[in-house]
Amino acid sequence: MIRTVLLFVTLVLASAVPVADAASGVIELTASSAAPGRSVELCVYRPDGPGPFPVVVFSQDLGASCHANADLGRHWAQHRVLGVFVAHPGGASVDWTGRPSPPRGRERPALAREARIDDRAGDVRGVLDALAGWNREAAHPLAGAVDLDRTGVAGAFWGAYTAEVMTGRRPVGGPPVLADRRIRAALMLDPVGPGAIAPPSAYSAVRTPWMLIWGWRGSVRVPVAPEPRGRPGGGAPAPEAVWQGLRVPGSYELVFRDALAPLTAYHREPRRDPGRNAGDRDHIVRELTTAYWKATLNHDADARRWLNGPAARDLLGNGDRWRHR
Repeated sequence: MIRTVLLFVTLVLASAVPVADAASGVIELTASSAAPGRSVELCVYRPDGPGPFPVVVFSQDLGASCHANADLGRHWAQHRVLGVFVAHPGGASVDWTGRPSPPRGRERPALAREARIDDRAGDVRGVLDALAGWNREAAHPLAGAVDLDRTGVAGAFWGAYTAEVMTGRRPVGGPPVLADRRIRAALMLDPVGPGAIAPPSAYSAVRTPWMLIWGWRGSVRVPVAPEPRGRPGGGAPAPEAVWQGLRVPGSYELVFRDALAPLTAYHREPRRDPGRNAGDRDHIVRELTTAYWKATLNHDADARRWLNGPAARDLLGNGDRWRHR
């Protein structure tokens, strides 16, 4: 009994913050960002059994805690993927997840700070560096669990824009390409950001496959910033423009039915498809993304055949669009 208590104390002291209640299935940590003066909070979903495991770093939306989207983290962990969910610092006190437009008033400056793409990219790089170190620490809860040769990046909303930039998409009017070569695949859930409609040249440096999912939380949200000059759309994302610019083999795109229904003055919140509840949509996303990580990070030929064949399409409803390169 004494040895068990001493081992627990050693694990807690070796990690950046105390390990959460084991019943929750979450390991809570903090990591230093590669951007100066920043640290990030992490929720880690570790698969059972011995590692190492492929890693997916998930960039959360503006204002979201690391606990957001826990269903994805738990599901991936059940399929032997280590999910590391990142809450980016910035001072926002509200979760913007799923909202069609950013809060106004006193919250707006905090969101602007949190939205800085070079800082968010530095956060992801810092997390990857921290994972490499923790993997080598014998007493750490992630010791031997991390395989950075099989690393993916994912994100929701502004986090999806972060994932785009981390894999080579050029920020509009921002810093140069910020891609990290350790990343092998990317998942974007309802990507937004400045210049959601971008010319094909914005994607010319992308070398990793992407999975794009539009309408995961209802109608696609209007970006926070205006589009580049001369581009049509009035601020609405254009999946077709992204898909045309993305030429990487092994990429996938799902557009849920009615995902692009426009938001008007009378519909300020994202509209849901009346023929499908959120649970059905989440189930589809969990199944497709799990197969995608197996195909891209584990080079699983069966998972690739499943994604490219009729079984994946059978999950979808009439009016959903599914395609791949």
